[in-house]
Amino acid sequence: MMDNLNQPVQAHPDFFIPLNLKLAKEDVDALRAGPINKLQAQHAQSTRLWFNSAFAVGHDFAATRKLADEFLNPMGLRAEVMGIFMVNPNTYDRNIHSDSARLETRLNFYELADAPGVVRWFPDTNDGYESYNKNLDGVEFLDYTWPWVADFKARKIDWKDIPDPIWSTSTACASALVRTDLPHHVIQGNGIRITVTCRVVDLITGSTRGTWQKIKS
Repeated sequence: MMDNLNQPVQAHPDFFIPLNLKLAKEDVDALRAGPINKLQAQHAQSTRLWFNSAFAVGHDFAATRKLADEFLNPMGLRAEVMGIFMVNPNTYDRNIHSDSARLETRLNFYELADAPGVVRWFPDTNDGYESYNKNLDGVEFLDYTWPWVADFKARKIDWKDIPDPIWSTSTACASALVRTDLPHHVIQGNGIRITVTCRVVDLITGSTRGTWQKIKS
């Protein structure tokens, strides 16, 4: 799949469902009043995508979470763990990953990005395994990875040695439901990428599993 930053938004029922949902204005105003500048300074030298929790950002996103729940609840889903992904301009992220604990679904809001980027997905090679890794605060948590991803991150192999991507799309849309339990990465264009995001979980059980199938159903 393409890494061309000029590619269109490409919907796919197994990877990416673009939406017209927008952030609550009060959250946009609050983020522009300080937290976005703080994140830019904090990650100024970064060459990868970073997740910043609502706690770390210092803003609870209550209004946007309410909007997300109004959209998700009829599907038997709800929003959980709000935060921000940040990527610096012109970043070709080597951090191929599945989201923590193999989270299936995110609801992402892209309207604060200075320029669109691309998300690419890679195949599940059916040899994945659970592994303890450290998050941004140095705390260990159970993650999920694949041998080729681990070797790639350790630079034992390079781009030519890994599986070909199976889908790609621009994120030049207001928001989207994004499949995150398959290996994927971000390529960012000529502008900072600020993505407000939430985990999507089962409305009743709080489970992260089976959420994408509920969306497809």
